Amino acid sequence: MSLVILAITSIASAKAIFTLINDPEGPNLLVVVGLAAVLYIITSAIYLSKLTSALTQPARLAAAVGFQVCVAGGFYLLLR
Repeated sequence: MSLVILAITSIASAKAIFTLINDPEGPNLLVVVGLAAVLYIITSAIYLSKLTSALTQPARLAAAVGFQVCVAGGFYLLLR
């Protein structure tokens, strides 16, 4: 269930990034899904790594979502 939550937040983060860029044509679906996949792979690697294995399940998920938001913010700053 936690990986599904990470997938949903990665899609929402990718959509938010391309909405904030203010492209007159709007965000391209393929690009949004591609960035969502990149975000999901990065955060699932953090979630499943030994770095977060000492945390409890809710804390582990919160750390992964927080990291995902930080990575999404970094991508936004790079793409802007």
